[in-house]
Amino acid sequence: MHTLLSVRSQNGRYGLTLMVPAAEVRKLTTSCGMGVYPGQARVVSTIGGITGVVINPSDPGFVIIFQGARDGGVEPRSGAVSVVDLDLQSEGAVAILNVSPEGGLFKIWGYKRRSVTYYVIDGDGLILTADPAVLVAEGVIIPLAEPVPIPVPTLPSASLAAFMKKKAGKNG
Repeated sequence: MHTLLSVRSQNGRYGLTLMVPAAEVRKLTTSCGMGVYPGQARVVSTIGGITGVVINPSDPGFVIIFQGARDGGVEPRSGAVSVVDLDLQSEGAVAILNVSPEGGLFKIWGYKRRSVTYYVIDGDGLILTADPAVLVAEGVIIPLAEPVPIPVPTLPSASLAAFMKKKAGKNG
């Protein structure tokens, strides 16, 4: 096993060790302070306050690792589930999400929850800022008004229909 990440709280009483099989360490992307790895993560133990997490790269899906997201700053929405969300004191934190192979939606809170940004991860492991259409489809954004149906055009009046027939006959 290869240790991918090892973090401890300021007082050293708790922390996290993230491991992956040595032959299969393969990072897909890094963006916005997030690392994406193939596979799924699972907690294997907590001993002496240190949580052990292992990534199994052969499982379908993705693992997203966040460092620095504090106070529950990462929230999974659809297609994602939280594995670990650990506050490490002194402005440090780590969170790990498992995401389905098709992708998922999650949000990250800003400083003191004054802002929020939604992200999507696609089936290739690429993280992008979520499009407003995706947020409406997921029910995150509620439209201000119901969509207005477009009326079906009515048939022309009898005199207009006769005129159009007459005009068509002259040009044809």
